[in-house]
Amino acid sequence: MQHYYTLDSDWALIINIRTILLLPHYDHISFQWITAHQDNKTSYALLSLPAQLNLDAYALCSRIQRYPKTDIYHQVPLTPYCTAHLDIDQQTVTSNYKSRIRKKCSKQPLYDYIAQQNDWGTTEMTMIDWPLHKHALQHKHAKRQHYCKLVHDI
Repeated sequence: MQHYYTLDSDWALIINIRTILLLPHYDHISFQWITAHQDNKTSYALLSLPAQLNLDAYALCSRIQRYPKTDIYHQVPLTPYCTAHLDIDQQTVTSNYKSRIRKKCSKQPLYDYIAQQNDWGTTEMTMIDWPLHKHALQHKHAKRQHYCKLVHDI
């Protein structure tokens, strides 16, 4: 595998599966591609077992995505085959490393600047719903920097 694949979001999973499957007691395992969404044309009961299991897995994944973020375990445990990864704010970073590191490093200085410019203390800063603020600015993506500067008089 090429070294640049290590930045792919699914690298840890792939390398774990690949390494485990190279162990002698797993040499009998083979893989088969199962076409997704076969239930669009065929009822679930008439599908093969692998196709049914694929649909079940898809349903479980869809269900987990609807849970609030606080209900999901966001830190990926280290394994013998993935001995290092990046965690920021108790969440494992699986992609966009540069962006996530940059945001983490600049977040507190920006908060400090906003507090200083508005003569706000910790009380005022904690009263602001920052996730809602972020959400509101994200809908103005084309002019996000402009809106941020306008809102905070920067």
